Amino acid sequence: MAKKHIGEEMILFLKAHPIDQAISRSTSASNLNDGEIRRNPGEPSPKDAKDGNYKKPVVKWRGLNIRIENPAGSLRRGHNWETRMKYDYGYISGSNGADGDEVDVYIGPNLDTTENVYVVHQRKQRDWKKYDEDKAMAGFLTEDEAKAAYLAHYDDPRFLGPVTTLPVNEFIEKIKMTRESAGMIKSAVLFFI
Repeated sequence: MAKKHIGEEMILFLKAHPIDQAISRSTSASNLNDGEIRRNPGEPSPKDAKDGNYKKPVVKWRGLNIRIENPAGSLRRGHNWETRMKYDYGYISGSNGADGDEVDVYIGPNLDTTENVYVVHQRKQRDWKKYDEDKAMAGFLTEDEAKAAYLAHYDDPRFLGPVTTLPVNEFIEKIKMTRESAGMIKSAVLFFI
């Protein structure tokens, strides 16, 4: 564990170099204490962050490349909001979500052993009945664990929409299909009359 003092503020890194934690699969909310601060090395300017113009670590997982925009412990900021990340957060390179951006993903501590991916169909802020975008929850063992991890990053539980549970292999196939046609990530449901 490395410590660095800056004035009166102490920055505590869980590993020797903070970028190592960004690509670690052992990071979880229980590893981070409220008083700990960790920033992405060379944290981008607000303009670079908005444009996505900065180096992002890559996690290779079952043929997919996940780019980490916000490692666990960093601050994720938007217009009039910010949240301390409990889990690594990024997007799946080359995917094409329903919102026109690459599919967002939170990485839990069990990425190598999980059997399912839980896809949160996030609701639109201030218009809670409308669909906004998908957030994939990979590396979580149960739907309840995935929901708790998702809600740990939002100040209003109404963001949490319906959740689709997909076996990992099916999720990966659906992600690959988004490369040709953008869309919501959901399982096929057949109705028999």
